[in-house]
Amino acid sequence: MKVKIGERIRDLRCERACTQEQLAKAIGISAQAVSRWEAMTGYPDIEYIPAIADYFGISIDELFGYTDTRAAQRDKRIRELENTAKDMILDPEKAEECVALLHEGISEFPSSDELWLQLAGGLATLGAKAIDTARLKKDDGVYVKLDSEYMASEPQLNEARIILERLVNKKTSGAIHNAALFSLMNLYSLVGAEDRSLKLASSQPPIIVSREVLLAQYGDGEERDRLQGEALLELADRYVTLANMSMLTKKPFDGWEHCFKHTVAMLEGLFPDGKCGKYHFTLRMLYFSGAAYSHEARNHELAKELFAKGIEHSEKYAALTDTGEYRYTAPLVSKVVHDTSKWVKIPQDQLGEWADKFPSEFTTAIRADKRFDGKL
Repeated sequence: MKVKIGERIRDLRCERACTQEQLAKAIGISAQAVSRWEAMTGYPDIEYIPAIADYFGISIDELFGYTDTRAAQRDKRIRELENTAKDMILDPEKAEECVALLHEGISEFPSSDELWLQLAGGLATLGAKAIDTARLKKDDGVYVKLDSEYMASEPQLNEARIILERLVNKKTSGAIHNAALFSLMNLYSLVGAEDRSLKLASSQPPIIVSREVLLAQYGDGEERDRLQGEALLELADRYVTLANMSMLTKKPFDGWEHCFKHTVAMLEGLFPDGKCGKYHFTLRMLYFSGAAYSHEARNHELAKELFAKGIEHSEKYAALTDTGEYRYTAPLVSKVVHDTSKWVKIPQDQLGEWADKFPSEFTTAIRADKRFDGKL
């Protein structure tokens, strides 16, 4: 077997969208040396091989293109750990178990960026669970502010931040980098790191050059239709996330209900046939958030109605999970297909998941309501 390591390095570098200069700096050589490797006019010295493999988060065998049984078993084990963690990470009661599992996995596979990303999520969940919600501050105007000094003192949030910063600075693969970047920005806002947040956000490309927006202009016919549908769904998801964040910073009596209704209408408007697929999960979270806002605004009946809608979307989402390919039928997204085996699993006790958002009297009332009998 003829090993073309230069081509392999070039392909890995392009996959991860990093430059020759970035790779060279990471392993302590010149960019010209990397250029020679990729042009097949030179080869890396043996002492640089482990550093190159570590930079790309792969084994030395994988760097040389070997796909033996050992590498396959390693990948299988990492996927198993990832999938188990994904099923646990949404349940605050399993957060400690999830973090312990991921620590064990990382001790076995320290170069797996996927496991490090999952660990940051688990630590953030643990940190949020440990926070005293009474430390939420409100100023004299219409905005809600967090006690960022208190949040910054939570060790698990800081550990999550350090992991995410390492992943972002490492220039990992696109999907991992983007997930780490988004999570890191969220953590920065919690702990009051405005300077870091502004610097990091300002260095990113604008939305007009995002992958989804650019791909929507590619191809023709059915392929273009699919890419445009995927872009619409992704942008709608981001819209919901940003709208939800905006509502969180406002007092519960300051028109949030109007914003909430329009946000729901926008997302549901993409699915006039009611078949929302993966976005049943997004709507579930949105309705549960709305229930929390309603209860804080002392509109308890509306809170129950919105919680019921959240349960309805939960049931639809759960019924579709792990059923193979899901094909949307609404006009604007009719060519989009999702793999339901990759969807996150939701906890069985959905009220338990949201218990910290509601006082005990509300959770008691919900559990006593016949509409939710057997659904919690």
